[in-house]
Amino acid sequence: MISDKEKNFISAVVYVHNNEDEIEYFLKSINETLASNFEKYEIICVNDYSTDDTVKIINNISKEFQNTTVNIINMSYKQGLEKSMLAGVDFAIGDFVFEFDSCIIDYDLSLIMDIYHKSLEGYDIVAASPNKNNSLFSSIFYTLLNKIGGQDKLKSERFRILSRRGINRINQNTSNIVYRKVVYYSCGLKYAHITYKPLSKNNINKGFLYNQNLAIDSIIAFTNIGYKISMAATFIMMCLMIATMIYSLFVKILGLDVSGGWMTLMWIVSISFFVLFGLASIIIRYLSMILGLVNNRSSYSYDSINKINKN
Repeated sequence: MISDKEKNFISAVVYVHNNEDEIEYFLKSINETLASNFEKYEIICVNDYSTDDTVKIINNISKEFQNTTVNIINMSYKQGLEKSMLAGVDFAIGDFVFEFDSCIIDYDLSLIMDIYHKSLEGYDIVAASPNKNNSLFSSIFYTLLNKIGGQDKLKSERFRILSRRGINRINQNTSNIVYRKVVYYSCGLKYAHITYKPLSKNNINKGFLYNQNLAIDSIIAFTNIGYKISMAATFIMMCLMIATMIYSLFVKILGLDVSGGWMTLMWIVSISFFVLFGLASIIIRYLSMILGLVNNRSSYSYDSINKINKN
């Protein structure tokens, strides 16, 4: 009997953290979609140190799946979305790898196959993006990152697919990813979006503090805004120093009555600030270079890997 299912081996990497309310529906939906369309596939759940019954539910549900292997990667401690997904993708063996950043499904499941078929057109990375950002913070963040970092297409994404060629290219560039989407855009791979209208208004934010830290780290890591700000501050302080020197000379020439030691103090303060900001510019520049080197080192830690329904 000749099967009309896709022959490519598929890996589905799923980020989970305290998702006991969503994980059952998500796994059943994803498994049904993949089983209906692919001959061989695997599901990898990256458990980012959940403290509820998420892992227990994954174990119970996965035993019902007959034609696939479900792997659970248990992170050693809570390490966040980026590092957890990096661990999952490193473990995946598929010809194509789906990255699901959230267990919340606000899209039609047919979108999964739309993403896959788009990748077959030669795109190494294809992402599913809602037609509007999830929050005002997201809108501001992507606007800044696109403008400052020289990008023009970064936007919110629910999930994406990567080709094996794309994964190999990314691994050659870096093994420690601060923010995957920026790395994906900057490594020269063919990238495409499929936009959809969300079916619900589920809150999939990882929390304001997490988003804030990710935004700051991403802007520092992938742009030179710190260097530009420091250089601008140095220029301003230099102008103030020159103005102060001119004013102090003007006071001296005219013999105006000023407090004793004022001119000397102003000179010292001005020169000190000039040197301080100049050194800060150099330090920030070197830190940026060091950050680039550190990005070539692995940074995640997992405790164990459980296989369910070994095939």
